[in-house]
Amino acid sequence: MDGLSMPRPMPLATQIARIPLALSLSFALLAFLIHGAPPGEFDRSISRALQRYDALELPMRIVSLPADGFIPHLLAVISVLGFLMLGWRRDALLLASTTAGSAIINGALKLWIERPRPTASEVRLRGLFEGFSFPSGHVAFFVCYFGVLALIASHRVVNLRVRGVAITLCLIPIALIPFSRVYLGAHWPSDTIGSLLWSTAFVAVAWRVYHRNPPRSPNRAPPPSS
Repeated sequence: MDGLSMPRPMPLATQIARIPLALSLSFALLAFLIHGAPPGEFDRSISRALQRYDALELPMRIVSLPADGFIPHLLAVISVLGFLMLGWRRDALLLASTTAGSAIINGALKLWIERPRPTASEVRLRGLFEGFSFPSGHVAFFVCYFGVLALIASHRVVNLRVRGVAITLCLIPIALIPFSRVYLGAHWPSDTIGSLLWSTAFVAVAWRVYHRNPPRSPNRAPPPSS
């Protein structure tokens, strides 16, 4: 119709900015339901189903490796230094703040919820796991580290094919880490779901802050002078 125009597509950053509230509310509800409650049939049945396959032990250990011990700190430092060498200072700050922030926030949430880890009488433990269970620190690191790398790739990489490969390689570990933690007996499924919820909300907020004044993408032409 005359006088009417089609609505402009919503920028990616704006779409992402709408995610945190729903995710945060979902996390709060889940935390309320499990606080002080024993593991339910949902957690037990999924854990039993995943742990039936002994052949998956080595692959599942490899999946969890990037967040074991000192390795996440090493990965974060190397990546931040790499971005600084490329001149991507704001990208380096984004990655450093999200990875460090995830460790602090997840630790505080564990102390607040105080959910015990699965025991040998409930699941098959494939390792020695200490501390509280909810939410999963490994999952939080994967979302904040690989998720931010995927977002930076979506903004920085010009070639569409290379961009797609880079984003896919970052998303695969995030998709696998919840299964790894449950398979190894380190967490209940709801621990990993809770971590996915809050850490995704955290990354979305950080990405929105980053996009308030984003660096110019290499494929973006400068605005015309008036």
